[in-house]
Amino acid sequence: GCLAIYFGTDQVLDVFHEDALIIYNRTRPQATIEILQYLESHPEEYQRRMSVPIFKNGRQTIEDYFSLYPTIGNGTLNQKIRNMMGLPRYIPSS
Repeated sequence: GCLAIYFGTDQVLDVFHEDALIIYNRTRPQATIEILQYLESHPEEYQRRMSVPIFKNGRQTIEDYFSLYPTIGNGTLNQKIRNMMGLPRYIPSS
């Protein structure tokens, strides 16, 4: 496995656990390099970060952000979208 280096909006931390990735600091790129150097010289910290669950709130994160299909996360997001569109609950055929 690996720790992803992420560049983008801080809203990613609503979904992913902060220690499960490395946030690239655009205004201070040296800070990111320092984190990488620290992790390289401290394998126990690297292993700790590798063992952190990637999703910030586990199954709740899956339901909130990844449940577009009824078979994933109870289809929570799917149902929210269908409700906003005035559509009935989707019931998959067997």
